[in-house]
Amino acid sequence: MRIVTSIGGRWKGCEDSKILFAIHKERARKLFSSLPRLYGVRPPDELTLRPFYFKGQESRINGRALYINGRGYFILLSVPDCMAMPDKGLWVMDHEVAHIIAWRMGDNSRMRHRPIFEDVYRSAREVPIS
Repeated sequence: MRIVTSIGGRWKGCEDSKILFAIHKERARKLFSSLPRLYGVRPPDELTLRPFYFKGQESRINGRALYINGRGYFILLSVPDCMAMPDKGLWVMDHEVAHIIAWRMGDNSRMRHRPIFEDVYRSAREVPIS
């Protein structure tokens, strides 16, 4: 599995955002190395991590997982929120990875937190952070 970070806009030259995305990239790698085996699904071939913007502005949403047909899976993170509370930021990563794994298990509810998602999220929270 390949994990790509795409930091643009106001965060491109910010060293703190580079560190933040490196930490989240490592967390995603750790989650995708253990959870798919636990649930019997393949991890996606590629995942892109990006800052989250809403109509050119930063959003109050902490994170969002997306699948764009033909382009793959994306996790968008709110940089200010994740920087303000580093532990909470990793929980956001756990949450968004759980969505992707639930989707790959056939839960097509997208935004809803159904039992499949909740089970995967609980398992993600049990993966050690360090």
